[in-house]
Amino acid sequence: MTFEQKITEGLRVYDQIFKFGRKQLLELPQWDTNEDFPNMTRHAVAKSFIVSSMELTGQITHNINHRNLFIALLGLRTLLEFDINGRYIFNHPEHPKDFAWIDPLCADMYKTTNSLDTQKSHIGGVGLKKRAIEVGMLGVYEANYASLSDYAHHTLRNGTLNEQPRFETLSVDCIAHTLTHANNVLDSISNCYDLSFDDSVEKQVDAYMQHLNKENIIEKK
Repeated sequence: MTFEQKITEGLRVYDQIFKFGRKQLLELPQWDTNEDFPNMTRHAVAKSFIVSSMELTGQITHNINHRNLFIALLGLRTLLEFDINGRYIFNHPEHPKDFAWIDPLCADMYKTTNSLDTQKSHIGGVGLKKRAIEVGMLGVYEANYASLSDYAHHTLRNGTLNEQPRFETLSVDCIAHTLTHANNVLDSISNCYDLSFDDSVEKQVDAYMQHLNKENIIEKK
């Protein structure tokens, strides 16, 4: 496949993920303000994960399609955090469907979101790297997060994105990781709420991952 064909295929797969995310959103319990706080907060946070990840995925793929790679990489860093956080809260390997685990974390995230003086990188007092370790994502965190943070903090490597071979490789890698993280978020919410899950979408994402230059690596120094 040519570079242009890979981008087009990535956009097509995103469209399938978006449709499936919308279906999951409709299956989630309605946010009822008359419910007790834990249930209301859990539903609100779960819906936020789906809506925000689908919106961010759309913006990343849109920017790749319009050759705005730098902006797309900034978005991918956030989506990687979404994936880690979604697993940590809703799909933790040691706390499957454990509302005694899930509800306090949702309450903490709700409080953090609505406060200006809280440490945004922590959930339940736990930092991002430790959360990645607990949910089995240390490899992806170590391979990708540092490089993505370099772009976010505007280090001197940003100018090298204009080199055409590097630009094309990272653009395809960015879409592949974006589709994977978006699908993972839907998977985490699905497992918690027993929502329907479409294996065909997951297979399309896995197939697109074959276009990666190096598996699970955005850029290795």
